[in-house]
Amino acid sequence: MNNLDRQLKDLVAENTILVDFFNDEGIDYCCGGADTLGKALEDKKKETKPFLERMDVFIEKAKEERKEKGELNVYDMKIDELIDHLEITHHVEERAYLKQVDEDLNKILIVHFEHHGELLLKLHSLFADLKKELEEHFVKEEKITFPMILKDYKDGNITKETLKKVEELEEDHEGAGAVIKEMIDLTDHFEVPEDACFTYNRTFETLHTLVEDVFIHIFKENSILFEKLKGEANEKTSQE
Repeated sequence: MNNLDRQLKDLVAENTILVDFFNDEGIDYCCGGADTLGKALEDKKKETKPFLERMDVFIEKAKEERKEKGELNVYDMKIDELIDHLEITHHVEERAYLKQVDEDLNKILIVHFEHHGELLLKLHSLFADLKKELEEHFVKEEKITFPMILKDYKDGNITKETLKKVEELEEDHEGAGAVIKEMIDLTDHFEVPEDACFTYNRTFETLHTLVEDVFIHIFKENSILFEKLKGEANEKTSQE
């Protein structure tokens, strides 16, 4: 099948190294993962041939770098390994990013209010929504859903109760994704004004890093972890 006709989530699942490439190109493989690459390029008004050439070069280069480092593809991880990976990397790092942005955003809201108050007030409100969404989401995963998944995985039986909790997490992802898109549109992809100070720049850089990490995080859960779970549940059902 032509890559243009394939869904973004399938392309990234096959080559998770495409995450960085799609982020750089502004392609939403996360909440927009069901779109085909062709549709995404059309929506972004990107020329097809140059894009595909850049993508091929990126994949080959990234594969060589990963091979040299001996890195494990997250798609090859088992369910328990993937959950450990999600908590150790994304949960820990995103909590740190949230803390840093929360402190810095409040500072620049005060200092730069005269010239950028309208934008910063809206951004402050959106960030508060995102922070609430993510912090509550982390706790639900760590205290409820991930333990349920691990128990089911150990027992060899993915239950309907666990799959329902997974659906709730997917809904949380849609909510966080919608807030992030508003933030991106508001800030014109986190573009800083000419009079931005060091803290202003750091705030937007950290916020940009945070949202890219959230997109990767959501993809790994929706398109890898949850798909593995549903696959095991379907396999169990077909055997009964």
